[in-house]
Amino acid sequence: IFNLLLARDDLDVNSKDKLTRTGFHIACEYGHLAVVKLLLATDDVDVTIEDTWGNTGFHLACEQLHDTSPHVVVEIGSLICVKRNKHPSELVSYASLRSCPKLSEEIQATLRRKQQKSAR
Repeated sequence: IFNLLLARDDLDVNSKDKLTRTGFHIACEYGHLAVVKLLLATDDVDVTIEDTWGNTGFHLACEQLHDTSPHVVVEIGSLICVKRNKHPSELVSYASLRSCPKLSEEIQATLRRKQQKSAR
């Protein structure tokens, strides 16, 4: 169903709800990696959109999932870095993410592993 929706020309993947959250925010917040991947595969999704409280989708992933599913946060971060050509430090430079000091290093390590696999 999600693929069919994304295939539509009239779909705005950056449309916002009343809290100014996009589908990307929701997918990140709840750790829906398959949806995050599909959204990032489109060139239209804006990963920098902030909700009412100034959170991006990655911020929400970190806040909601870092304690229970840190690997999901790292995977979301690495997907954003690859698809949007960002350095991990750009994702974790916000004050709200300073509670996760090793996150940038973990994302960089994941990116290196992925590069090594693709080089084989």
